[in-house]
Amino acid sequence: MKFKYCAECGHALEDIKLGDDECKICPSCKRIYGNNPLPVVEVLVVNEYNEILLLKQNYISEDKWTVVSGYMVEGETIEEAVAREVKEETGQIVTKWQYVSSYYFEPKGLIMIGFIVYVKKAPFAESNEVDDHKWYKIHEIENVIARENNCSGMHFDMCKKFLRKYPTRDEAERLLLDAQKDNPGKWVDHSRVTAHCAEKIAMHCGMDADKAYVLGLLHDIGRKFGVFHLRHVSEGYKYMLSLGYEDVARICLTHSFNQDKIEAYVGNFDASEEDTEMIRVNLKKTVQDDYDKLIQLCDAIAGAEGVMDIVDRMNDVKSRYGSYDPDKWQTNLDLKEYFEKKMGIDLYVAVDKEKYKPY
Repeated sequence: MKFKYCAECGHALEDIKLGDDECKICPSCKRIYGNNPLPVVEVLVVNEYNEILLLKQNYISEDKWTVVSGYMVEGETIEEAVAREVKEETGQIVTKWQYVSSYYFEPKGLIMIGFIVYVKKAPFAESNEVDDHKWYKIHEIENVIARENNCSGMHFDMCKKFLRKYPTRDEAERLLLDAQKDNPGKWVDHSRVTAHCAEKIAMHCGMDADKAYVLGLLHDIGRKFGVFHLRHVSEGYKYMLSLGYEDVARICLTHSFNQDKIEAYVGNFDASEEDTEMIRVNLKKTVQDDYDKLIQLCDAIAGAEGVMDIVDRMNDVKSRYGSYDPDKWQTNLDLKEYFEKKMGIDLYVAVDKEKYKPY
């Protein structure tokens, strides 16, 4: 912070050099002033639904929204300052935080210390500094966040890589239940069987079992919007992207394609030309990893009543749609062999085929 006059006696300050540092000194009382920036915490607040909390502060901007921020006070740690500012300005209680980055904001001589924090959604508190509060979906942020003469937009940009790309198990269950209300059907139990299989296989392979469960549970979430064939792929992809769940969006896209060719889809091509092209382009760009392969395998053994033999399941699909791409058929069998080698046990033993039921 730059001073022109002494805070003790009011005398005009003079330049002085101490070692390598440029400083100010009061010629009257000899107090020295370092050229030190003021520390400010800057906080992106995220709730359990992956929503982001922004503030309307008219003294900063009348049409844009900002993140939580505030000066540190004497005697507190950075983490304490983060929790205090969030509670004072929003009423939310921080349960977890993640340091993001720091940078110098030259126009005001501030050192900005950036965090993401996680809270359980609660009623807002009144604050003299805040005119309004609002929870936003991630895809809505860019059009409303302040950037001109404000650090909020920069902080959001830096936080993006730290944001969770798939929901918690509880939130995934809620999303599936909501979808079931909109479009009930056997697909819901099929999704639960897929999730069960994905979790069990992941546990044997050293993969993240919670992530595998969530991806399996939501792979068909596009069916929330109606009785669709190919269109459920594009609807699920767009829906999950709108919530900021990029990992789930990817699975909504890849689960039906164990190769990168859209022509191998089993079912009707009922998506729009625009969405069909979107699927085609994104499949070509995607380098599939073990989570993509895992959900493809689990989708290929998950019936609505329980775990099925993979050949029986593919024959069932073939009988309903009249055909089954032979390359896709063989790739499913290759996936079974691939994961059995990774697990070191039989696939059907790993997923408890004979006993597990989704209800």
